[in-house]
Amino acid sequence: MLDRSSKIARLVTKYLDGSIDAEELVLLNQWRNESPENEDLFQRLLNDDYLFEQIAYSYPGRKQLFSKIREQIEQEEAEEMLEAGGSFLWRKVLVAASVVLLLAIGAYWLLVDDNKEATVADTQPAVTNDVAPGKYKAKLTLSDGTVVILDSAHAQKKVQDGDAALTIMDGKVVYDAGANTNKVLYHTLSTAVGESFATELSDGTKVWLNSESSITYPVSFVGNARPVSMKGEAYFEVAKDARRPFTVSVDGPDGKACEIGVVGTHFNIMAYADEPLILATLLEGAITVKKDNATRLLAPGQQALLNAAEPIKIVSDVNTDVVTAWKDQTFYFKSDDLRTILKHLGRWYGIEVEYKENVPNEKFSGMISRNKNLSEVLRMLEQSSDLHFDIQGNKVIVGLRKTTK
Repeated sequence: MLDRSSKIARLVTKYLDGSIDAEELVLLNQWRNESPENEDLFQRLLNDDYLFEQIAYSYPGRKQLFSKIREQIEQEEAEEMLEAGGSFLWRKVLVAASVVLLLAIGAYWLLVDDNKEATVADTQPAVTNDVAPGKYKAKLTLSDGTVVILDSAHAQKKVQDGDAALTIMDGKVVYDAGANTNKVLYHTLSTAVGESFATELSDGTKVWLNSESSITYPVSFVGNARPVSMKGEAYFEVAKDARRPFTVSVDGPDGKACEIGVVGTHFNIMAYADEPLILATLLEGAITVKKDNATRLLAPGQQALLNAAEPIKIVSDVNTDVVTAWKDQTFYFKSDDLRTILKHLGRWYGIEVEYKENVPNEKFSGMISRNKNLSEVLRMLEQSSDLHFDIQGNKVIVGLRKTTK
């Protein structure tokens, strides 16, 4: 792995300093096209060098890694390095080491603590008791109460609900746009703990549901509006239709309804009943947020915070990648405390969490695929702190690691 990673790292660094030739560019593009992960890593290097410097500096074996890569670069580009100078050489070594490291571990996890040095976890433990990740699954409740289970394993199926016709295909619900219905029929798509799902409404709006979430919507939108209601967390890519605004109704922390109004836009709503706030985050376009008699307009990159006691609060320059990472099957935390992280893990892995005494509510930042087993996620937290996690069935007991004198 290291040899190939070193070659890729060398191509990336030459691309960054503008010295890459046409043949090398072809090789680099081949690597980028091999997988979405490769392209994502490449783009991160272009846009956020600081992140990778932090990862490289925090790697416990960084001295040996830097030494090996520096030796390879000096051997392959001795003349160029002599002309470029030591600082340029160190820059190339640093970026190359970062690429090698990220290719090798596939994910990172950093402890955010001013009193401790951040560490990158090695996630290759052998475990006997584990919890598998959640699944792509949901249930569709028709207007007459009939329940249809949706997942990628089921074969194509035709469903009739009154005058409405729909097809279950490849784990997706496809509505017959040409069907005529004399009355408005409502369907509810819902996910349980450890489930997520995506669908497309009759108007072309795309919806992703996180765990423990639901959306209720008309089979066919009629009139001058497109109303839906939801619980939990959902991401929307609303089809444009200026004549028929799209509205999302959610129950606020005080039980009163809040409304998100849009025409065509991309946004995320988190409205879990056990959370103190409703969060509406805008990625593209514009949305209005209504609570009681107040209405606020959001611009891209802004987030509305709604609670029972205070007016709508708007936060700007939100990291939308963190907010919507779940949609792409990724856990992405940014200075989140332990209890917040474990609440997210609980919804996805279906676990209960028990805390022993004196467990600090430390903060962590990091990302890892939601397709990993629970033990891999917990081990990353363990290796970045003094915490210890004991998986017992569907319960996780959180304590402190025992130290030996």
